Amino acid sequence: MSRLKADWINDVLLNPATLVEYISPQSLLMLLKDFDLLGTYPQIKEPWSWYKSFSNPDLNRNGEWTSEYWQKAHRFLATNDHHNESNPQINKTLDGLCKRLIEHVVQIREHDFIDRQLLHVIEKISNIARIQQNEFLETVLGEFSDIYFRDTVSPVEVSQMSHFREWFGRETMYLSFTQRSQTGWAKGIEAFQL
Repeated sequence: MSRLKADWINDVLLNPATLVEYISPQSLLMLLKDFDLLGTYPQIKEPWSWYKSFSNPDLNRNGEWTSEYWQKAHRFLATNDHHNESNPQINKTLDGLCKRLIEHVVQIREHDFIDRQLLHVIEKISNIARIQQNEFLETVLGEFSDIYFRDTVSPVEVSQMSHFREWFGRETMYLSFTQRSQTGWAKGIEAFQL
């Protein structure tokens, strides 16, 4: 956690705005066209610029960062997956399925019946995990599916889930951008300070 436990619970688990929209790094890159990608955490692209070299501050020049992101994006779902790269198309499919999953989770808060479409999305993600031989992700989704069908679920039962409980907080990625200036860096910095 990057903050006090009570603050994290309020911000991530109780705040209704946290599950309203899934924002992918690719969406931000498209939205922030006048900005350069300065850095990310976790680090996706290994930097090969020399010390104090600012000739090209944009990590995504020529789409290099985006390309590496799609090769490694599966690790956000299972950080113990030590495969360095995966099929980018499979990761794009996973990304779309995760967005759909979040949309269904938001809807679950609106009703108290089992959402079969949510289970269908989980089944598709499980199939991809099976193809990628990701046993951890398969186990997590299996635990969730088992507990989802129960009439009542206690916090103790969730805390005793051997794999699913470790999944909280895996969704965060930090991105830093710098605004590109039309008339050069110095003018851009001066305008920003105003």
